[in-house]
Amino acid sequence: SIYDAAYKKWHQTWVDIGGSLLLLDGGLVDGRMVLAGKSPPDAQGVIALQRVTWSPLPDGRVRQHWESSTDSGKTWTTVFDGYYTKSK
Repeated sequence: SIYDAAYKKWHQTWVDIGGSLLLLDGGLVDGRMVLAGKSPPDAQGVIALQRVTWSPLPDGRVRQHWESSTDSGKTWTTVFDGYYTKSK
């Protein structure tokens, strides 16, 4: 992850074990970090929208909610939903 001061947005790069590349861009939206991008085409040629949101919670945890859409954002499916806590 890196903050791009020239464009005033965050960028995040993911590479999986198969060498697929996912580029996400975004920033703060209503107190949450939201990054979004498009995945590479799958075996059927479908390109999915990807959206990852990190939300701070009152108890100090952070929720990461990753969603994917194959219908141009009309509907979203959860890919990952997890929580991060500070280590003691």
